Amino acid sequence: MIKMALMALRKLAEVILAAFTFGIVVAIISSAPAEPTDPAIWSFEDTFLFVFVYSPIFFLFIGIPASIFIEGIMKKINLRNCVYTHLVHFILYVSAGSLLGTMVALFFIAEGFEVYIVVWSTIAALCFYVALIGLNKIIQFSKEHDEE
Repeated sequence: MIKMALMALRKLAEVILAAFTFGIVVAIISSAPAEPTDPAIWSFEDTFLFVFVYSPIFFLFIGIPASIFIEGIMKKINLRNCVYTHLVHFILYVSAGSLLGTMVALFFIAEGFEVYIVVWSTIAALCFYVALIGLNKIIQFSKEHDEE
C-alpha cells in the first residue's frame, strides 16, 4: 500500500516537473518582444503560466499511462548498458509523443491533420522524459546522501 502511494506521489512529481519544463520550453520558443505592439501577443510569463496551468491535465491523463507502458516495455527489454537504456527510453518517448500527437491531430481536429500538434506533443513527451530523468537523479542522490 505504501509502495503504491509512493509511486503515485512520484508520478505526480513527474507531472509537475514536466509541466514546468514544458511551460519554459513553450514560452522560450514562442516568446515575443519585451514590448509587444499587438495586444494579442502573449508575453513569456503569460505563455508559461498558460502552459503550466493546462498541461498537467494532459500529462496526468495521457503522459502517466504512456510512461507506465514505456516502463513496462523497458522492464521486458532489460538492457544492461546505461547508454542503450537512455537511447531506447528516448526513442520510446519520442515515438509515444509523436503517435499520441498524430492520434489527437487525426481524431480530434475537424479541419484536418495539423503537424504542429505532433511537434508540440513530441516536445511534451521529451519534457516528460527529462522530468523522469531529473527526478530519478534527485531520488538517487538523496538515497546516496542518506546512506552517508
